[in-house]
Amino acid sequence: MLVSTGCIVADPPQYEEPKRTPPILDLNHAEPSPFWLVIIDRNDGQLNHALQVTVPFRSDDQGEWVWFALHVDFKGQDVPLWSDRRPPSTIDDTTRSMSRPSEMDARVGAGCHQLTLIAAHESSWDITNQRPLPDAPKDDIAIGTWWVHMDPKSDPYTLPSCPNQSEVDKK
Repeated sequence: MLVSTGCIVADPPQYEEPKRTPPILDLNHAEPSPFWLVIIDRNDGQLNHALQVTVPFRSDDQGEWVWFALHVDFKGQDVPLWSDRRPPSTIDDTTRSMSRPSEMDARVGAGCHQLTLIAAHESSWDITNQRPLPDAPKDDIAIGTWWVHMDPKSDPYTLPSCPNQSEVDKK
């Protein structure tokens, strides 16, 4: 009887470069919460009516900056309230966030408005117009939306100027 002992050595696993991931907005920890109506009354006698928007995010950027823009009633052709960018990092970096005050100026009239935060990597971003390029990969764009009621005349929780679902579906 012949007995032999030994071990089998497998080939090492193939190393793959990490892939770039889209920006992932952590809306559960955003301030203000996008799950609640934001009420701003510019007639309350206060001087400052800026809305501080803070959104934690993660992404594997592969050396690309991440761009952000906050739009009012975004329809694709408007000028954002602000735009900004953050330096590249990795998906493991859990300390990243976008935080900017948003001055509610004349572009934000009384009534109900959507604030839309859009994020994408620099290669997908139209820097001139502060929005994603028309041919940007759809999996490189992140969007978060807040509903804001500006200058309520009576009950701030009654939103007659906000579109209902059937009006939104028609757009």
